[in-house]
Parts: sequence; C-alpha cells; structure tokens
Amino acid sequence: MYSDNKLEKYLFKFTLICISVLIGTQLLMFQDTFRHSFSQLDYVEGTSIITQENVSAEPSWVEVAQSRLAAVSLFMNHRKSKSLVLCMIEPQNSDDIWVMVNGAKIANFHDGEVSFLVYEGDYVEIDCSSLHKIARFIVKVPHDDLMTPTNGMTFDGVGSIIAVGKVK
Repeated sequence: MYSDNKLEKYLFKFTLICISVLIGTQLLMFQDTFRHSFSQLDYVEGTSIITQENVSAEPSWVEVAQSRLAAVSLFMNHRKSKSLVLCMIEPQNSDDIWVMVNGAKIANFHDGEVSFLVYEGDYVEIDCSSLHKIARFIVKVPHDDLMTPTNGMTFDGVGSIIAVGKVK
C-alpha cells in the first residue's frame, strides 16, 4: 500500500488540480460564447422569475384577517343569544352607571333599565364607580332561560364595579 507521505503528495496534487480547474472555468465564464454554451441558467438571466400571478396568489394579511373575522362572526351568529334586563331600583336612573359585558361598556342606565343580549359564558358587570351614593339593581330574565344570574336577584354597590356574574 501507499505510505502516508505518498498519499499526502497525491491529495495535495489533486487539490491543486481541482482549484486550478475551478479558477479556469470561472475565468472562461466571463466570455459570452463559453457562458452561453456551458451555463444552464444563462437563458433566464435578466428575466423576472416572479410573475404578477405569483405575487397576487398569496393572500395579504388584510384578506386573511377579514376571512378569520367572517368565520368568527358566522360562529357568533349561530350561538344562541339570551336576553337579560337590569333595572335600577335606587336611584331611578343615571347616565354615570354602565352595564359591562366581558369588560366592555355596552349601555348606561339613562332610562333606569337596560335590556341587552348575552351569550353563555359572557361575564356581566355594573360599573357604578363614578357614583358616590348607594345604587341598587334587580335582574329580570324575560324568558326564564338563564341559570345564572337568576330572575329577581338584587345587587347593591357604592363607587365600585358590581359583578353580576357569568351567564349560564
């Protein structure tokens, strides 16, 4: 077999030959005739790979958001809604007291009574934090189709957010 010195000598010569061939072919690629004959990608040089069809094929983030929103609203339309009425007992009415569903203010007690739709799992609260006297409320369930809050339930509060509870 070959000794280590002879093997190293052949590997060194092979490496020099490969580097020389690489440099030589790269220099030949500068000539148009050689490059057109041996380069398989030269015919697409300067042409756009991405066409207008490919650019518009992928939906934008706005289109994705709109489709997801449409799916959520379709789901929400198929959920069974239930009506709930909250009435103020004391004081008779107030623009400073709000009904909140899932943390969002939906209506105030301008007329002394708020009727609204809820879904199972919604969390109902009464925000009377701007009122400095006692406020009393009563729950009315028109169709008796809610487990909680129950019909006739009363709540009192002064300057705070009153938790009516989760709708079941």
